[in-house]
Amino acid sequence: IAATSMLFLRHAMLAETDMPVSMLTALTILLLHRAITGPPSARAWLLVGSCSGLGFLFKGPAAVALPLLVYVAYGVVSPQQRRALWQRRALLAPVTFALLALPWYLAVYLLPEGRAALQGSIQGELQNTFLDATHEGSLFYYFPRLPAQMLPWGLLLPPALWLVGLNPGVLEGVR
Repeated sequence: IAATSMLFLRHAMLAETDMPVSMLTALTILLLHRAITGPPSARAWLLVGSCSGLGFLFKGPAAVALPLLVYVAYGVVSPQQRRALWQRRALLAPVTFALLALPWYLAVYLLPEGRAALQGSIQGELQNTFLDATHEGSLFYYFPRLPAQMLPWGLLLPPALWLVGLNPGVLEGVR
């Protein structure tokens, strides 16, 4: 669906890192959900670490912020899942993340001019992600434009939200 929407096609031609980061972040969250709610699996946690590490290589801290928020939310909102968050297998995710993401950052850091460049890059990404959200308008500016940007599939978004609002149980069978 995303590959045939206008917004996706527009940004695909620009070759921005936002697209692969979005995919890897969504995949990290999906795998995180499966690792927490599914049967205990070391493989699931390895995949969580791999996807988040690759996302970090593309865009820095922005790729890790949302999955970490989801991880914390599971512990707060879902007490029955809290045990899965602290299983030993879960340590495979940050270890895999570190093995994938840190060698490149370490190599750059060891270059004479790399330390300043790396600090500026990470600082810039953190500032752009969390502090300087420079957008054309408020949240209400984007909601009416979202269906048009997601054409042709965006036209189905309002009726889908309306149907889910009428029957919240409709999503219970989706897994």
